[in-house]
Amino acid sequence: MKRIICKKCNTINFADAIFCRNCRNPLLNEPEKIGFSDNKIENDDFRLSAPIGGPVWSFQILLSDWGKKQEEKYIKYLNRFKSLKNLLYATLIVKNTYKKFAFSKENNERAFLYILLYVFNFLIGYIFSLGLSLNLLLIALLLSLTEAAIIFAKIFVLKFLTYILVKVTFPNDLFLRLISITCAPLFLSFIPYSWEILKIYLIFTLALGIRDITNCSTFKSFFISITVSFVDIIVWGTFSPIIHSIKL
Repeated sequence: MKRIICKKCNTINFADAIFCRNCRNPLLNEPEKIGFSDNKIENDDFRLSAPIGGPVWSFQILLSDWGKKQEEKYIKYLNRFKSLKNLLYATLIVKNTYKKFAFSKENNERAFLYILLYVFNFLIGYIFSLGLSLNLLLIALLLSLTEAAIIFAKIFVLKFLTYILVKVTFPNDLFLRLISITCAPLFLSFIPYSWEILKIYLIFTLALGIRDITNCSTFKSFFISITVSFVDIIVWGTFSPIIHSIKL
């Protein structure tokens, strides 16, 4: 199996790692990849090597192959709208989409833009479902801001759970990027009454994202994702009745 050695600390990492698992030194410019026999490496736990990604399910491969065919077919359009391409691939859980987005600091600004887009789409959906009176518009705005608060609260809860259960520490901005890209299905939140279905699907996408960046077990990633989803229940259950009771 191919490995790559960090020139800063001489730690052995997987060949597709972007950062050294020991010193966090970027490995993108490390040209030398060396083949190692796994049975010759002792007392070296690669499970925490980042980012190596979890196992890929067969249906992800099918979706990835389909996505590549469509990309070749509509390449000139996709190149013009790369942000939408990321959202599409993330919604379809195409392999490596979450890992590539989350481990690139260049995507910080795009992550914020995605969250703003989700909130705006929520606002449109709430307006369509509630109505256009002044009182209902205010309620729609406050509900959309509540959705934004839920998304940002999930970042800190996810970081805490990942540290406690997987024993991996990543910077806050990585979790910002991970939450923003795994929330890609919320791009469809402008569709009235689609929110419950989309948020159930978010449990699935977030679990895959957690597994991709930490290489933890599928069971553990889904446990973390389901636990994070309780942020939705708690925040929404607390503020939604108050917001709906507002009358001008």
